[in-house]
Amino acid sequence: MTKQQLHHEHIKNEILDENQLSLELIEAQYQLREGRCSTQGKSLLILVSGIELAGKGEAVQQFREWVDPRHLIVKADIPHPITPHRSFWEPYARFIPAQGQMTILFGNWYSDLLTTAMHVSEPINEAQFKNYIEKMHAFERDLAANHVHVIKVWFDLSWKALQKRLDKLDPSVQKWQQLHGLDWRSHKQYNTLQKLRQHCTHDWIVIHGEDAEKRDQQFAQHVLTALRQPLADIVPPPITGRWKKSKIPDHLIDFDHLHLDKTTYKAELKQLTKKVAQALRQDKRRILIVFEGMDAAGKGGSIKRIIKKLDPREYEIHTIGAP
Repeated sequence: MTKQQLHHEHIKNEILDENQLSLELIEAQYQLREGRCSTQGKSLLILVSGIELAGKGEAVQQFREWVDPRHLIVKADIPHPITPHRSFWEPYARFIPAQGQMTILFGNWYSDLLTTAMHVSEPINEAQFKNYIEKMHAFERDLAANHVHVIKVWFDLSWKALQKRLDKLDPSVQKWQQLHGLDWRSHKQYNTLQKLRQHCTHDWIVIHGEDAEKRDQQFAQHVLTALRQPLADIVPPPITGRWKKSKIPDHLIDFDHLHLDKTTYKAELKQLTKKVAQALRQDKRRILIVFEGMDAAGKGGSIKRIIKKLDPREYEIHTIGAP
């Protein structure tokens, strides 16, 4: 059991005074903000997933009333199908909280994985599913190494309780019976989802949604515990040893022609830019090119030549200033 899990283990059925809980949450929020310029500062990212109608929204809404809402960011989005052509974290990169901030993500890379595993025409097999989980854990370790504290909360609900809540829904909101392609009246789909999530929620905080008061209190108390956790508890141990330097391929440092006349240069440039465009489209490659160097050294000109034969929808150019 990790230090983080030990910190959360004591939270079970304890109901705290709401005013006191709110005060402690707000104090912890400001302590988080005060540490944003410190070497021991951190941010808090809360991933929220779970069974529909288990009370995720209600718990977060109540939590928002207990904290200072000016210093809480809540993001919600529909699932993004996971594909080999885009990193699973890409849709959420801009929502990673900066030091001193706290963000709740409704819909996250785990939600995307579960949705994709259940709905695509070619479902992810077990080996692929586990591989994605390993990649997600590696990404979260990287976040922790950069002082982003990640906690994951799954709101669970039994099959019987889910059906009772569906029965009580107003007919005008019966869309809840089928959300994001899931038929919540299907016992088979419910069981499949529960089986899949068992592969990825062993390190999650699981909150049962039957009792609304306990649900809201447990969520708030777990977040409070996370806010108070020192940075030393979440940062993984540093990697020991040294990286082995890779050999630079000869064709990157040995050129056939160091000097070309203008006519030959233009002809070869035209041919090579076509090859670049064809390789990107035919092989569906993803390429990241990083330019570094002195001003007026030719970075901009090189970029212009590379993208000359590309469709503007096929590339993005980002300028990154000094931190």
